[in-house]
Amino acid sequence: MRFIFNVGIKVIGLVLLIIILLQQSRYIPYLIVVIGAFFAMYRPTLQAKKEQEEKVEIRQKLQPVMEDIQKQEQSLRETV
Repeated sequence: MRFIFNVGIKVIGLVLLIIILLQQSRYIPYLIVVIGAFFAMYRPTLQAKKEQEEKVEIRQKLQPVMEDIQKQEQSLRETV
């Protein structure tokens, strides 16, 4: 998803450069609308992906602790 986002940013920048070079300033408001829509569309997706990556990272950090707790519970059950 980041690849699509990065390509989109580069395309928008290229279009803006072309508009500036051709002195077609009447198209800049349309480009601003496209930029706004682009960010509105992809920001929640990128934010959700980042949150998912953080959850995976937390799970990986907690995995050894959870395994230790399960082993302790199992050993307690066996002793009882």
